[in-house]
Amino acid sequence: MATSLFSFSREEHLKSKKRIENLFSEGRAVKSFPLKAQFKQVKDEHERTRLEIGFVVSKRSFNKAVDRNRIKRQMIEIFRLNRASLMETLEKKNCYLDVMLIYSHREKVTYEYLEKTWIKLQSKLIDEIQNKQ
Repeated sequence: MATSLFSFSREEHLKSKKRIENLFSEGRAVKSFPLKAQFKQVKDEHERTRLEIGFVVSKRSFNKAVDRNRIKRQMIEIFRLNRASLMETLEKKNCYLDVMLIYSHREKVTYEYLEKTWIKLQSKLIDEIQNKQ
């Protein structure tokens, strides 16, 4: 499935309960405060995108849905604009990935800080992918 590099289509959303449970039970994690990426390499399946990702903000940390949704929207936008190197690596290695991106801080941070954190986390994730194979 060819999608634009800067789009975030429904096919890229990680929604399957079974796959999410499997991701947390068998997957590995990389951290770069305040973000944590729980990830698992999966087998090539028909009609699947290279990367399926979900975003989580704790209800315990942010009681108001408005706050949680704002952080999630920021995380999605940062991912969407800065994922080129991750997608390149997945193409080169010919692997498929399920990822859950978790915001693990009790306070809001700036968009710029969150973007820097995602870039660091993404490089750690790329290192993990390259070292595994």
